[in-house]
Amino acid sequence: MMKEKIRGNLTRLRKHTENMIITIKKAVKEEEGAKYMGWLIASFLASNASIMGTYPFGTALVSAFAFTNLGIVTAFGAALGYVFFMSGDGLCYMGAVLVMVSLGVMTARESRVQGLLPLFSAVAIGLTSGVMRVTKGISGIGITTAEMLLTAFMTFCFSFLRDGNAGRRNVGRLALYITFILFFGKMHLFGIISIARCMIIFAIFIYMYAGASQEGMMTAISFGMVLDLSYGDIFHSGVYGISSVLMSLLKVRGKYPIALIYTAISAVAAFICGDSALGLAALLEGMVTTMLFVTPGAGLLERIASAFYTVNTPPKPMQITRSDGIKDRLSAFGNAIDHVYKSIENQSGKGNTEDISQVFDRAADTVCRKCPVANNCWDKDYMSTYGVMNDITATLRKNGFISAVDIPYHFSARCLNITSLIGAINQEYSLYMRRKIRENEENSRRRLMARQYAGMQRAIVSMGENAGTTEYFPEYEKRVNQIVSCYDKRARATVYLTRGRTCVELTGLNKVSEEDLPSIADSIALSLGREFYKPERTEMGKNILYRMKEKEKFSINVNVGVREKKGEQICGDSYMYFVTDDGRAVIMLSDGMGSGEEAHLASKNALSLIARFVRAGCSVEESVQAVLPVLSMNVETNGFATLDLLEVNVFSGESKLLKYGASPTYIKRHGKVQKIISNAFPPGLEECTESINKPVCFRLSEGNVVVMGTDGVLETGDLSEMESLIKGEDDGARLVNGLIDMAAHSENRISDDMTLLVATLVKVR
Repeated sequence: MMKEKIRGNLTRLRKHTENMIITIKKAVKEEEGAKYMGWLIASFLASNASIMGTYPFGTALVSAFAFTNLGIVTAFGAALGYVFFMSGDGLCYMGAVLVMVSLGVMTARESRVQGLLPLFSAVAIGLTSGVMRVTKGISGIGITTAEMLLTAFMTFCFSFLRDGNAGRRNVGRLALYITFILFFGKMHLFGIISIARCMIIFAIFIYMYAGASQEGMMTAISFGMVLDLSYGDIFHSGVYGISSVLMSLLKVRGKYPIALIYTAISAVAAFICGDSALGLAALLEGMVTTMLFVTPGAGLLERIASAFYTVNTPPKPMQITRSDGIKDRLSAFGNAIDHVYKSIENQSGKGNTEDISQVFDRAADTVCRKCPVANNCWDKDYMSTYGVMNDITATLRKNGFISAVDIPYHFSARCLNITSLIGAINQEYSLYMRRKIRENEENSRRRLMARQYAGMQRAIVSMGENAGTTEYFPEYEKRVNQIVSCYDKRARATVYLTRGRTCVELTGLNKVSEEDLPSIADSIALSLGREFYKPERTEMGKNILYRMKEKEKFSINVNVGVREKKGEQICGDSYMYFVTDDGRAVIMLSDGMGSGEEAHLASKNALSLIARFVRAGCSVEESVQAVLPVLSMNVETNGFATLDLLEVNVFSGESKLLKYGASPTYIKRHGKVQKIISNAFPPGLEECTESINKPVCFRLSEGNVVVMGTDGVLETGDLSEMESLIKGEDDGARLVNGLIDMAAHSENRISDDMTLLVATLVKVR
């Protein structure tokens, strides 16, 4: 068994070495040769950078690149530098270099140990360079410990040079520049002008010129502290810090003003903080650096500035619309639905505009038409007659009918058919009220239908906006092309975003062996700052297409607890959770009115309707908007059902919580518990629910917990004890059991269904 393991490691070592040698040969022949030569020189110089008598920078640089194609290059440069500059004393540092590059070659995947690189580099330097100081006793142990910590820190900083994030890459550049400053730390021109200090002043000029005055101020102080540690004083950090702060306050702009004003300020500060020799040196160094700074043109200076500092702006995607017409058809369909919605809405306010006066007109036409004195009542004395009708209107509206006692005596005494007239008025008013009720019902149905179409129109428009368009990332493609071209010059990469997931397609790698694919995939993942599934191979005639799909960063662990109401066989609550194709984890909980089978069907039906729209690509809020009118319409037959809806993006952790009459939701993040309550009634209990309710947005990270439950659990127990349990318990299953038991044994216990969901965000390994 041991022999097979050793044989396997030796075979892997041979293959990795052969692949690296082939890569280096290709790079030398092609345009990558300059890049490899640059890193060779950088590691060579880093080996002689020293601080407090230690030389760990070369080892740290090798450690940071041990798992990349630059591992052999940086190791060769650092080892050569240690021997060249330090002769026999450099052998121990060269031993640490060999340990780290061997680790990179022997380990199949960097992801297994990349987080431990600083630790490994510290151990390597401690086991090798510590040998020199073992005879010095306590002081030697102290220096070795400091060197190990510095090696780990610099390895951590140098690793940012490979990061896709501009802010972290700036940190790596700063660490490398400090290394070069320490290399030139003891070198002077004419015995007075320090090359290291000129480099520092030049970097400060660049930061000021690039408009990064805050970064320049912090960088200046950092540079000064490095020199002070190297020289054993506190002079330089004070001079550079004072000068940078004053430059930032003055807001100096322009190449010449920056150089001249800073030189003057730093010289004065040096004279004040030091002696005349240091002040003269600062003045001369500022003048030399000013000449170097103002000589290049604006274009060259911009390129130099970009090498020091890059603004962290994500690459802008280039949208390319597919030609299949899906987006256009969905858009046209959405417009048609919108037209129907507006037509129905316009009709909902119209209808029968009948007035109550027509009740009296119809009654008079029926009874008074053949009366011999009709002309006296409705022509000669029409004012008196309409006054009587107006007087009895209030009684008619209040009671729904009138009787003889409601008619003024002067009118009933002269009316020959008063009994028939009263009966006709009551009959016509009854018909009038029936028509009004039917009209209101029709308008209500029209409004409900208009809301239904409006919700569908919003969902269709949203689907149309996301359909048929693919986002391509040219800057990402450039990075990937630089990687795959090292394996095959004809290789090409396409990076695009589809349904929220980043995909990489590789072509032209026909001659690349399957054993190289994991290494290529790891390099691409590292360059883009994403994790991918294993490349999928597709043969397209004589060509081969490799497609890499982004791996979800997070997954959701959901623990569920359910208890039926005492005496019931079926719980009236329903829950559902799933992950969509576009990387959204959706968790839904509904509490049906009452308990038993009818409440269960109402809650289950509500979640099923919403889930259909969510799975089709709509967001949770768009899906609810589409089905709210249907849920409102079913309230009279099925009863209402609360809605508690959580949507989590498994790539970023961005989350939305939407609540309609649901019990409070508890979110545990960073050791604190946040309580979120519903701000809307269940569907059907308030007509304008969908227009006032807005989702609560937040970001979840690894280990964060969301607790969702019905009122039988979260509104029964003691709130303070409940929040303490949520805050103190990290295991989802135990938290579910604890909360349900707490509610079951509470003094405020109510007989109701109990359902609890505990969702924990877990990072995918």
